[in-house]
Amino acid sequence: MDIPHLGSLVNVNLRKAWQNEAQNFTPWLAKHLDQLAEKIGIPLELEGQEVPVETFAADILARNPQDDTLV
Repeated sequence: MDIPHLGSLVNVNLRKAWQNEAQNFTPWLAKHLDQLAEKIGIPLELEGQEVPVETFAADILARNPQDDTLV
């Protein structure tokens, strides 16, 4: 039996990993949206990043393709 290569978990200061939420974290999350969808049990398709919503911006706008709702 082949043993898969396993990594190690380490604590990381999130502010150091993603220094700017809009420029660093949001693109990272968008790139890994499939993993988030798997964990929360909802299929997600990326619609946009930093999408204007009234006077704010939604970091991530996604669509659930099963019922066409926006998330």
